Amino acid sequence: MEQAITRGRRTGWSDDESRLLWETADEAQQQGLPLKAVFERIAEKTGRRPNSIRNYYYAVSYTHLTL
Repeated sequence: MEQAITRGRRTGWSDDESRLLWETADEAQQQGLPLKAVFERIAEKTGRRPNSIRNYYYAVSYTHLTL
């Protein structure tokens, strides 16, 4: 997933994108980096907007907390 995916509307997240997000978030937490930096880094790699990434992150986090 080294290359950025072309910009455009899309639905859902691929397993690779989701795994990249959570692995990057885990690494950032261990290094004491803010989540905003994670969202921006994933945006560069996927072509998604940082706010969309943030929304997905918190939606999934909330879902896991309520299970």
